[in-house]
Parts: sequence; structure tokens; C-alpha cells
Amino acid sequence: GHYRITGCNGLRLTDGWYIETPHDRNGNKYFNIEWEQDIEPNAEAGVLEEPADVTLTIRCYERVWNPATGQHENGNPVDIPEGRWIDLRMNEVRQPEPEEVVE
Repeated sequence: GHYRITGCNGLRLTDGWYIETPHDRNGNKYFNIEWEQDIEPNAEAGVLEEPADVTLTIRCYERVWNPATGQHENGNPVDIPEGRWIDLRMNEVRQPEPEEVVE
């Protein structure tokens, strides 16, 4: 249930979602996710000037209901089930403006 992505541009932590987990028709998540990245690149609205070299770690756990807290807590590590995935929204790298061709 632990996954490591290296050499990425880091999660886009601004402007909406950055991790989307699979869920059933009622919106119940199949598992819990914890994540961390070794650095947080300096992105403006999710756009970097240069590529980053971020290591992102994703950990997936069984969802265990705790009646004392009324919340789902992390159980044992669990792999993402076959046929399922998580969506990750990463920072983008600014691309140069195309040059205008004048004829």
C-alpha cells in the first residue's frame, strides 16, 4: 500500500483538488490515503518556472470505523485494487510563448 513517485513536479496544492480517491456509487471511499512530498516547490497557481525534482509518497490504508470517534481511521496498509486508481494533479511547468511568424 505504499507508492513512491520520483522526479515529479509535486502536487498542485492550490486551485482545487490534488488527490482524488476511488469511491463507490454513494461516495464512500474504498480506502484512506496519506501522502507526503520531500519538498514543496515554489509554484504560482500550480505553475513552475523550472521542472522540480519532487519525491511523492502515497500510503493507502483500509478504512476502519471507530465508533468512539465516529470516523474512519487507518487500518492495515492496502494496495490499490485492480481496476481502480487514484488521480493526482501535479504542478505544471511554464511553457515558452510560441514565436509569431510574420510573413
